[in-house]
Amino acid sequence: SVWNANAWHWEERPMNDWAHTWLKKELGALRLILLGGAAEATLSDIEVSGDASVSVRKGKHVVLFSLSVTCKWSATSNSAGIGDAKGSLQIPEFTSEDGAKSAVIAEPGLRAARGSTQAVVKSFHQEGVRDVRGTLSRFVTALKEKLPSEVAGR
Repeated sequence: SVWNANAWHWEERPMNDWAHTWLKKELGALRLILLGGAAEATLSDIEVSGDASVSVRKGKHVVLFSLSVTCKWSATSNSAGIGDAKGSLQIPEFTSEDGAKSAVIAEPGLRAARGSTQAVVKSFHQEGVRDVRGTLSRFVTALKEKLPSEVAGR
């Protein structure tokens, strides 16, 4: 800001609303391609809680966040012999320390763990979770870019 010459003193901007909105929008827009295109999964009922901020101190940028994400996933088969599946996904501690390496827990629904749905569930655990991690990585980059120029001393 104007009073913080050369961004020397600690100055922080809360980014909670932005972070919650960004994650809900981006995760909700994902189309997760499973089994080489034989099935597609989406995320719904996305809930985000926690805190995020961008700061500057002694001219250095600091991005801090500690968020939690819960949602449902649903996979629809495009091929005969492969069943549909659904379940839940949690990211209990998505933090600035761990970033995209934060734990992503995908659980199948009760009926999704057997029969023709097993391949879809396994693919969601591998390919789907990988793509969710990609979105988490993009979040970290996007949050870093939100550092206001007046805070950064630019």
